[in-house]
Amino acid sequence: MTLLQIVFAPFYLCVFLFLGHYVFNLFVREKDVPLQPVLTKIINNDYMKSINFSIILERMGRAILRFPVATLCCVALFAVEVLYINDVYFNDYRDLFFKLNLLLPLGVVLSIAVHLFTEELGWRGWRSYTDVIVIPLLGLYYILLPNEKNVTDITAVCYAIFCLIATIGVVVAPFRSLSQPSLFWVYNVKILWRILFSIICSLIFLGGFCLALVIIEDLFEADISEKWYLFFVFFWCILFAPLFFVAGIPLQSQRTEEQKNNYPILRILGQYVLLPILLLYLLILYAYGLKIIIHWQLPKGWVSWLMIAYSGLGLFVYFLLHNFFITKATKISTYFGRYFFYSELPVILLLFVAVIRRTADYGITENRYFLWLCAFWLLGISLFMIFTKGKSFRPVFISFAVVALLSIVGPWSAFNVSDHSQRNHLKDVMTKNNLLQNGKCIDSASISTADYYEMRNILSYFGKKGNIRFLQPLFTSNIDSLYNLYGENDNIGVIEDLMSKLTMDEDETETVHNASFIVRTSEYDEKYISIADYSQLIVCIYGQGYTNDDSLTAEEIALACVVKGKDKGYLEIYHYGVLYKRVSLADVVKQLTAIDWDDMPPYQMATEELSVIIDPQYKIIFTKIEGSYDDNLSPNIEYAEMYILYKDIQGNIR
Repeated sequence: MTLLQIVFAPFYLCVFLFLGHYVFNLFVREKDVPLQPVLTKIINNDYMKSINFSIILERMGRAILRFPVATLCCVALFAVEVLYINDVYFNDYRDLFFKLNLLLPLGVVLSIAVHLFTEELGWRGWRSYTDVIVIPLLGLYYILLPNEKNVTDITAVCYAIFCLIATIGVVVAPFRSLSQPSLFWVYNVKILWRILFSIICSLIFLGGFCLALVIIEDLFEADISEKWYLFFVFFWCILFAPLFFVAGIPLQSQRTEEQKNNYPILRILGQYVLLPILLLYLLILYAYGLKIIIHWQLPKGWVSWLMIAYSGLGLFVYFLLHNFFITKATKISTYFGRYFFYSELPVILLLFVAVIRRTADYGITENRYFLWLCAFWLLGISLFMIFTKGKSFRPVFISFAVVALLSIVGPWSAFNVSDHSQRNHLKDVMTKNNLLQNGKCIDSASISTADYYEMRNILSYFGKKGNIRFLQPLFTSNIDSLYNLYGENDNIGVIEDLMSKLTMDEDETETVHNASFIVRTSEYDEKYISIADYSQLIVCIYGQGYTNDDSLTAEEIALACVVKGKDKGYLEIYHYGVLYKRVSLADVVKQLTAIDWDDMPPYQMATEELSVIIDPQYKIIFTKIEGSYDDNLSPNIEYAEMYILYKDIQGNIR
């Protein structure tokens, strides 16, 4: 039996049990009769008892019937990963695999939340399978998801927020009323412990099985493929861990049984570990706020993220100690719960000042939008908790989910607001330098250095999002035509073409000071490199973690080239492991006579212009060069892609 057959056998079994159980309860059983856990009966019969199944498997069996859609998503995700490690259909259906890896984990969490809500409503019969609605929702999201190569930051942010909302749904779905704060706290603490326990158990099982494979491989000299290690990783982390977690989600009838459990370990963790750390950060922020008032200066921009982190930690500690606060179990938790949100108000005020500073200078981006959103949400939730005396923590979760959802949909979303703000900022820069004529940027215009690079930064911002077309109203050049010229994914080429119409003021002395540059061959030339008169070709990459490995200098290799990053970019050429030539990459680049390094080099050049003959036997063709100018206006090469061409003249290569 192959590995794929082993995997898909339980998959088909789960599908059969799910459909059979659904049809049986929908058409055969009476609606007023509660559902009987079929798999539980199988596990609890005399035959299974003789095998001595543990209570863990029994609860997991019940969880499979309780959360059928979540189980199907887990099994499907496990099957997808097994197909991936066996390289089955992966190359033909790469986008399908990519989308399923995103959708199925979301489906697990979302289906659990929907089913918990139906349990809270007391639905029975066919209505208890309302979580099936998650499947068409995932199908709709599948259609809306872009392909892997077209994924942007917007895709990642939306997916993260959807996962966050689904997780909050698991937290709040079993409670419609705000009148049971203790039950709400106990339930979520139990959920938190179950998550940690599931992770620990999965890692223990995973470590044990992988260690067993290592021992078998060593003792019996067995050749165990690394696919089996990945198989156990996916089995314990994707299949076992989620099912083990849902098996511990308490039923509605079980939530009252542990209401008086105070979880003393949480009190110790919250009061004596996290609370002192929180107070330390609070003193630092208060001291920094006092410094701002004394020196009358604006706060640094990154401090806003520190304040967000402090507020997040504070809310987490408040949640851990919430039950002790409302029951007045300890004085520390009582004082903390009473005054925490009052202490938040000065921090929130400082947060507003920090965000206002960054927004006034550079306009709104997605990051600053979310900072504004967090500031207003923290202010609103702090005032709410102060007025209600912190009796319930559930509105914190619900309000956060609502605000997060509103931030990615509609014309007020982070992406729409940021795009319009940055376009207006670009228009202001153009207006300042008299670049606009009839609302469009004129060609061959002069602009100050600072504003030139400010415009470049704004264009790069839209380029990273793949949304340069949004700026079409400000330019006479047709951006669609530029994409047809440079390639649909070549945002840098489009940006360089738009900026090439502008020139920096001649009276600016530091026109290239600390500026970045990119030079590359055309897409056609990069694919077709002529190697006439040369016998061998080697590809070399330098920079950004792509430095070639020293193992290329092995004696059995006739010709090898190594780029030494730590030695400031030296190119070393070896013949049968013996160093033949060592040249500075920076010196080689300076031999490109077609580039005037006293000015910004062009973005795209012909292959001949990026070629250097370093001696009669070697020729270097650069396909891409990235770098920046230092304080002495000398170019520093940070990344380079090149071909090394070799020509045997004296029979050096046998």
